[in-house]
Amino acid sequence: MKRVVLYIIYVSGLAWMITGMSSCANIIAPTGGPKDTLAPVLDTVRSFPKMEQLNYKGNVVLTFNEWIKTEKLKQDLIITPRVQNYSHKVVKKRLIITFLQPLDSNTTYNLDFRNTIQDITEGNATPVRLAFSTGSQLDTMQINGKVTELLSNAPGKATLLALYKEDDTLNVAEDPPYYLTQTDDAGYFNFKNIKANRYRLYAVKDANNNKYYTKGEMIGFVPGIIDLNQGNRDSLQIDLVKEDYEPPRLNSKVPKKHLVELNFNEGIREIKLDSGQTNFQDKIQYNIAPNGRKVILYNKQSLDSIRVRVIAIDSVDNRLSEEVTLQFNNKPIKDKDRAAFGVKIAPTNGIGVEDNQLELEFLFPKPVKNLDASKLKYLIDADTVNFQPLIVDSTTKLQWNEYRTKLTLTRSIQFKNAIKVISDTAAFISVIDDSTTLVQQPIQRIDPTSVGLVNIKVETSTPNFVIQLLDQEFELIKEQDNSEVTGNQFRFNNLPPGTYTIRVIIDENNNGRWDPSDFKKEKLAEKIFFYDNPVQLRANWEQNITVKF
Repeated sequence: MKRVVLYIIYVSGLAWMITGMSSCANIIAPTGGPKDTLAPVLDTVRSFPKMEQLNYKGNVVLTFNEWIKTEKLKQDLIITPRVQNYSHKVVKKRLIITFLQPLDSNTTYNLDFRNTIQDITEGNATPVRLAFSTGSQLDTMQINGKVTELLSNAPGKATLLALYKEDDTLNVAEDPPYYLTQTDDAGYFNFKNIKANRYRLYAVKDANNNKYYTKGEMIGFVPGIIDLNQGNRDSLQIDLVKEDYEPPRLNSKVPKKHLVELNFNEGIREIKLDSGQTNFQDKIQYNIAPNGRKVILYNKQSLDSIRVRVIAIDSVDNRLSEEVTLQFNNKPIKDKDRAAFGVKIAPTNGIGVEDNQLELEFLFPKPVKNLDASKLKYLIDADTVNFQPLIVDSTTKLQWNEYRTKLTLTRSIQFKNAIKVISDTAAFISVIDDSTTLVQQPIQRIDPTSVGLVNIKVETSTPNFVIQLLDQEFELIKEQDNSEVTGNQFRFNNLPPGTYTIRVIIDENNNGRWDPSDFKKEKLAEKIFFYDNPVQLRANWEQNITVKF
């Protein structure tokens, strides 16, 4: 028998009744119509506690004007002071937060739901914030400010701000804080309804979302104690840096034919080896590989083994000192087992020759034992016959680096457009008797109409600083220490057209490099300033800029 199905449709507040004949009835979501772009609206009458309600110690019930869902609520909901144990559930239009432990007495709680509450159809989020007190009055103190990534000057968006009581045993490297909040996209933060007390404040780029600092994350802090008994703290500036205060670690020693590779967990700036023997350099030659994580030691006297102290220093002067025994494999090296021994030739400025002053770098993968100067030559412009010696004792300056893996050659040469530098076969012999192959490298004269110049005048009372020029990718292009110039006048020439950023590093300890912070010692990073405006440079342009700090 057919069933009569009754449909009730509500339109503009009027009920319309439609009858029809059907064998069965299906519930179908309405289709068509404009896309829902409206976020759920909180029904303040049916929600509790009320905003800034006093003497409230129950659970939180939020009622909205439409069905809702939650998205990453356990991860993104911020409750301060910290509440570890709570549960939540959604029932149609209602979100219920149940506290599984008693709330602190006489305390103001803040709940910031951020984008966790959304409508069930389109996921439109509603940013609900709620404050209530378990006592007879609200806590009213505030802390606000801005977080910036120090090296890039970028806003520290989505950064955790962690506030710890001075007398608390909680640690930013081990425990979530008592109060926490998060920065907006511009890096600004604001703690509200804080109890008057004494606190320590940290900023953490909380990549793993554990609500405290983990090694490798960026961190910043306000040195000393923030005493809210003395009033609110406004406009704080916190700089984020990635700290590194642990020494390098030697991961492995790998013996190969006539050499040993030392592999480290990070890049090494400097390496020292000491066996206690005066003729050690005659026995072992070593260098840092281009990736910085590997040190290669070459056995020059067919030693079976030797005990040495390894001193490895990273980019921020952390130092490893460890005694190791090096075991060598002294089997003869077959030609097929030899690593390539080539030479790369390039102008030191990466562009070309200026004003007939040739300055070249010869780069090698292994230390060089011998150089045959007669096998280094050059040709001028289109000449293909008249080879001339590159090294002339009276006019050529040669300088090796510490590991004999880089040779800098400086001399003057008269030419019009270009020269071709030739390193003939066996011009260089490595420490294990490899010889370089033929290399012919064209070097162009710099066309002054194709590059630009930036002159920077610095006005400051700071005694030690470095001026850096960064490209659009924020890569370091050039830098100068103020001890290298006269009258704080800096000149950066032969720059390709583009957009540049001027960064100033305050070298407080005058060690020639930037030093990061150490939050455990409350030691701030060395200050960094940025020139406000990007420097636009075109070909054949000269920019004159004054920087004040």
